[in-house]
Amino acid sequence: MTKADITESIVEKAGFSRRDAAEIVDLVFETIKEALGRGDKIKIYGFGNFVTRQKKSRVRRSPALAATRRPASPSTSPPAARSRSSAASC
Repeated sequence: MTKADITESIVEKAGFSRRDAAEIVDLVFETIKEALGRGDKIKIYGFGNFVTRQKKSRVRRSPALAATRRPASPSTSPPAARSRSSAASC
């Protein structure tokens, strides 16, 4: 499902205009993105959780130049989602 699909579903079910529905979807995703950027956990009851997880830095290697090590990739905090098992099976 894409953002456009979600927007279309809101238009059909709630009767909003496409412009208003698209703005709502964008605002929801922007709010989630900002919260994850601050390191907050997001828990949506009945849907799932969104968190950022700290990953360690690691040494990168080139298979072509096995003896040469490239600079280590920095540690990152990629977002992770965990859905409820009942929501995932739908």
